[in-house]
Amino acid sequence: MLGWLKRDRQNSGQDNALLWISTNEKDWQKVDDSLGAGEYKNAIDRLLRESDTDVVHLFSSYPDNLESVKAALDYIGHICGVLVVAKQLPESLVAEKMGVDVEFYRECLQDPDGPVWEVG
Repeated sequence: MLGWLKRDRQNSGQDNALLWISTNEKDWQKVDDSLGAGEYKNAIDRLLRESDTDVVHLFSSYPDNLESVKAALDYIGHICGVLVVAKQLPESLVAEKMGVDVEFYRECLQDPDGPVWEVG
């Protein structure tokens, strides 16, 4: 975990971040957790509170360092009813963190507002 924080500090002057979050893959929000204070949790909570969605997209500016995406996925995995899309991670890992099998996760991706996700 400290490795991704150290790397974020090294790149703090650039217009990039280790973690970006979005509800729609268009309006990405940079998450600055360079101090390791858990700002990604606050950012995710704020995103869910201010939006009318149960889908959170996660993305890292550094595809060779996905620790920030994994930490956010771990956190969201404990929030019931929120679907995570993290295309940089294997579907099997995302499904596991969400407590479902890959087939169920894929069905939810096809129709995130559908009855399958509500039952899950």
